[in-house]
Amino acid sequence: MNTFTEDPPHTMTATTASCLIRYVEVWTPALDNSGQLVLESANLINPENLTPISPSVTSFSDGEGAIGSAMRQRGTVIFQDMPCADLERVHNETGADITAFMAFPVYFEDKLINVVGFGLIDGHGAVEIWTRDDRDELSISGSFYGGLEAFEYISQHVKFPKGAGLPGVCWKQGIPKMVNDPGANPNFIRSFDRDPAKLISAVGLPISRSYGYPASILLLLSSQANPLAKYMGIVKVDAEEPTEDEPHPEMQATTVECSSVKDETEITWQQAAIAQFAHTGRATILTGDAVGEGFHAGIAIPFTRKGCTDRVWLLAF
Repeated sequence: MNTFTEDPPHTMTATTASCLIRYVEVWTPALDNSGQLVLESANLINPENLTPISPSVTSFSDGEGAIGSAMRQRGTVIFQDMPCADLERVHNETGADITAFMAFPVYFEDKLINVVGFGLIDGHGAVEIWTRDDRDELSISGSFYGGLEAFEYISQHVKFPKGAGLPGVCWKQGIPKMVNDPGANPNFIRSFDRDPAKLISAVGLPISRSYGYPASILLLLSSQANPLAKYMGIVKVDAEEPTEDEPHPEMQATTVECSSVKDETEITWQQAAIAQFAHTGRATILTGDAVGEGFHAGIAIPFTRKGCTDRVWLLAF
């Protein structure tokens, strides 16, 4: 198995109406109770606007529901079968036809700063959780597949050594990675030619840490019919290490490492997004000038390295 290499960016042409992510929640540890998470924001992502939601449930204890489970397990959880309290909760609060709910923790070094929840609609795409097995390889421990039956079957029989494939590279390097047009990449070993939807991008996210390496890799796959978002990008940032006097230092976007926009070279709205995110240093819902032309909302999710925010995963809708 060869080492994974990036492809040139692929232009995403799908509309916002078909985006797989339709709902997003951001939860933050309570200031007075480290075993509890409180709601920071909840939003329904409509084709043309972002609708803030005021859920009746505004806190979860450690281990409670998908949000509390992600906190306790220090990893991603996915629920997609009814009856499911989280799916019922989101459906009742939003009226949206959410068919799967996933939650994953966001850390600054070893400190939990957020749990992010995504509500996914029915469509073509996939979410995979890759964790270390007893052979020191990555195996699937959880998944959601929409309309990709052949790809799902193949994936259950694949393992990734450290440094191999997109999950293995994220595991070895400990940073988020993104590739466009995975079907044209010879190192993307899994085939999806027998499925009805073409995969146009794959994003690997390191989740938590164990013995210096990520404890798991969250892999999200976008199809042409149902991209995760209208725009995705991984932005390299330059930031100082937080101090007691400056807990949220300014950040500078230095480069867009990979995005869903072909030949993207200018860093304009991405810098505005990073500046808005830097005020809190946590996962942040983006609106106004912090999202580019043609987008109405977004989310910035940070990833740290050596005591500093190092990369930010940007999604825009």
